[in-house]
Amino acid sequence: MTGIVTIGKEALHSSSCYSTSISDLKYADERRADPPPSSIDDVLTFILMCIVISGGDFKTDCDLWWSKAVRLAQALGLNRVDASEEAQEERRRVFWLLFCLDRHLALAFNGTPNISDDECDVYVPLPDDVWENFETVPSELITKRSHGPPVLVTGTSFFEYFLPLMAIMGDVIHIHHRRYHPRFGTLDDQNSISMVEKLFASCAQSISDLESRYDTEELNGAIPASEFLTPNSGFQESPLNHAVGTPAGRRPKSRALAQLVTSYSTFILHVLHVLLYGKWDAVSMLENDDGWITSVPFMKCASHAIAASEAVSQILKCDPELTFMPYLFGIYLLHGSFILLLFADRMPQIGANESVEKACETIIRAHEVCVVTLSTEFQKRFRKVLRSTLYSVRSARTTNAEESRVRRRVLSLYRWTKGSRGLGL
Repeated sequence: MTGIVTIGKEALHSSSCYSTSISDLKYADERRADPPPSSIDDVLTFILMCIVISGGDFKTDCDLWWSKAVRLAQALGLNRVDASEEAQEERRRVFWLLFCLDRHLALAFNGTPNISDDECDVYVPLPDDVWENFETVPSELITKRSHGPPVLVTGTSFFEYFLPLMAIMGDVIHIHHRRYHPRFGTLDDQNSISMVEKLFASCAQSISDLESRYDTEELNGAIPASEFLTPNSGFQESPLNHAVGTPAGRRPKSRALAQLVTSYSTFILHVLHVLLYGKWDAVSMLENDDGWITSVPFMKCASHAIAASEAVSQILKCDPELTFMPYLFGIYLLHGSFILLLFADRMPQIGANESVEKACETIIRAHEVCVVTLSTEFQKRFRKVLRSTLYSVRSARTTNAEESRVRRRVLSLYRWTKGSRGLGL
């Protein structure tokens, strides 16, 4: 009996343990089916995944993460009007980072922005140095802010210079893609272009004002900005390191950073001009089926392409290794280079041009530096095409038809025509 009872108890015990195990498993399944609520940390994770993947050779893989980031940000209401309390600042900064990269990736992959300007009812972010020292920063350093995307460069932190440029680029992208619309594509877009030109002028003036504020023109690369891009010094210089009212021009680190920001901003603004007036697709540009190279927009595009190469030359003086924005710089360098490739390709017919050759050499050098800093296949290929074209012109020999076909075949990998995916192979 005892044995039976013992066995019975053992059986009961085993049964109880088994029942408990089943219950635990069911509870675990329920917990797995009900994940913790999403947060802005998840949005940031998706954004970082997207940035890293977009800098590699499998760029189209970032679409999945980008879609997740945009949908989650909208679900969390990061784009909605918020209170002015600084507890909301982190949400604002995540949203505006998403906004910037949305336009950046739209250009890279020949798409339209997923986030429209009219849904951006959010305060612009604080300057980085103010935000990082918010609890101790003097109240007079906290500036009044507005809602919606800004269009003027106001300082040296990321959101003060890159966000306005991306806001304007969103308008350029919309104008470009509207031309592909089956009904609206035939409408005159001169009014829209004139509006963007006014934004360009205002933005250029704001960059000039920033240069004057920091007295960057007299530097001319004299202070190597790269020495300030170290973990010990960082990109930013806190206002707490100086008494309130210390002129920005007397702060060496601030001046070096301002020199970087104004140089890069000037270059990107010239590229935005090229995107507004020019064709985005290199092959279509070279084929010139519609006679575009004799038009007024072509002349405007060409002048800004030369100016962009001059801005690159200045960038290389103050940032020789192009480490300031390695994940972002490549696509603007590429689009600023297409028109120079066209010039080089046409030199046998129109004659040599020293300024164009110099601009091409500057762009080739920049692509070479970019590849060392962040190796990307599209820049390697384009550099070879531009170098090969320039070599053929300088060697004073007739361009081989096969060489020309090879160049166009390489360029055909990255198309910005209707339905194409840009850098997305």
